[in-house]
Amino acid sequence: MLSPTSRSVALADGPPPAAVPRSPRPYPYERPALLVMAALAAMLSLWGVDRSVYQGFYASAVRSMTDNPVAFFYGSFDLGNSITLDKLPGFLWPQALSALVLGFHPWALVLPQALEMVACVVLLHLLVRRWAGVRPG
Repeated sequence: MLSPTSRSVALADGPPPAAVPRSPRPYPYERPALLVMAALAAMLSLWGVDRSVYQGFYASAVRSMTDNPVAFFYGSFDLGNSITLDKLPGFLWPQALSALVLGFHPWALVLPQALEMVACVVLLHLLVRRWAGVRPG
């Protein structure tokens, strides 16, 4: 129940304005352009993946993370889980999962980073599109 003061304010303002409907896709080239940019990002990040090398320090952590679930959670190197990474272990979880699924190869460690790059291109498009519009996005 409204108080007399709030009732007079509510009646003076009237009903809230109706939302203006927006067209979902005013630019027909938006999705094809985004698909082309994502495919280009995937091609550039996967170019020469068979000749990729990895950093030994973090690759050995990924190797131990694929062998032991505790090492996976804490990012440790040894079987006793006493030597851990100097960073949070979450940044190596995609590489460790990829190594579990595909085997421990240099390209299996680079593949999640390439997929993350494509996801970043799509996310950047969505954020810029919301902020500045479709054409700058």
